[in-house]
Amino acid sequence: MNRSPHPAHADIRRMPDDENVLTPAFWERPPAERDQVFARLRAEADLVFFPYAVAPGWPASTGYWAVTRYEDIAEVTRNPDAFSSEPTVYRLEEAAPPGDQGSMLNLDDPRHTRLRRIVARSFTPRMLRTLEQDIRDIARRVTADLAERGACDFATHVAAAMPPDVICAMMGVPPSDRAIAVEVAELGMAMTDPNCTVPLDTFSAKLTECLQLIEDLVHHRRDHPADDLITALGLANSDGEYLTHSEIGSFFMTLVSAGVETVRESLSNALVFFTEDPDQRELLRADFERWLAPAAEEIVRHCSPVAWIRRNVTQEHTLGSHTFHPGDRIILCYASGNKDETVFENPHRFDITRPPHPHLGYGGPGPHYCLGAQLARREITTMLHELYSSLPGIHATEPPVRRQVGIISSIAHLPCAID
Repeated sequence: MNRSPHPAHADIRRMPDDENVLTPAFWERPPAERDQVFARLRAEADLVFFPYAVAPGWPASTGYWAVTRYEDIAEVTRNPDAFSSEPTVYRLEEAAPPGDQGSMLNLDDPRHTRLRRIVARSFTPRMLRTLEQDIRDIARRVTADLAERGACDFATHVAAAMPPDVICAMMGVPPSDRAIAVEVAELGMAMTDPNCTVPLDTFSAKLTECLQLIEDLVHHRRDHPADDLITALGLANSDGEYLTHSEIGSFFMTLVSAGVETVRESLSNALVFFTEDPDQRELLRADFERWLAPAAEEIVRHCSPVAWIRRNVTQEHTLGSHTFHPGDRIILCYASGNKDETVFENPHRFDITRPPHPHLGYGGPGPHYCLGAQLARREITTMLHELYSSLPGIHATEPPVRRQVGIISSIAHLPCAID
């Protein structure tokens, strides 16, 4: 295990916890306040180092460099040889919990290329088209339930209700078995929080149960193939490549964890944005065909569901005026890059008419760009259309309650009502 070289004492920024991008307290602040901190960091002549005790007994000067500018983040993601994903991209600690090992997110070449190549050949536009009716049906069911329920917690009853069913339907998990998959995904994200109180044994037992479910499904699909992703991943493709049972299980957990949380956060934040700016909501409703796709992109840019991602330096590399050395650790602050004023005009304004630009909401350019981006876009646009065509008066009634869950800047609760 390489320990980061200790930067000069003058480089170590002793910031209060609510301005330290490595602390949950920072991510629980209102977005406007976080944006002010990021704007100051982007304006710094050099990168800023944040101390973080990655393990008991390590010196206080061990920690992470915060990369906050759009172009710097993009350069890092384009250079995986110098900026590694191993041992992990979504934990500050070194020790990986059960289920973390083998995730495609945490692998470098050649293992990452092999897994992504197999998955990408199965994760096709055709596969997404087969899901269109499922996605519409789920969105209509969730909207109908909301209309019947009335005032409720939007984050729980609406935003979190759609993504698990979509992903499980795509994979081919029967409805009767989906609850355990969602539970494990939620526990897995919770385990990335250093203050998590979930016993490791509890998570391990649930994970084992879920992975056994996936293994049983793979065995079944080998004899009874279906038009689903488990079949496509478990059967050899034209080049004779396929995923092993454990690789399918790992990919499924990655897909559920990433897909549920990111879409959930996008939909929750959408309600906040359209409540705060009803003119934008009415613009969307006036021409869904024109504005749905741009609205989905602007929502993801504006809220950055994946707030940050980690990289680990393996080669000397100069970024701007700063030179990284092997053993350094960095945090790519997507939430900052998506508000970079040198790239986005009026970046703090929510504007669904914003000209198209490749934001960082699905990662930066390079081999780890999100494979599920098109699926997420389809879910977000479908749900927005159902909500605002059927229930145009839906709105948040209180400010959201925010929390940090690993790399996700999460809305935990969002009371809503329907006029």
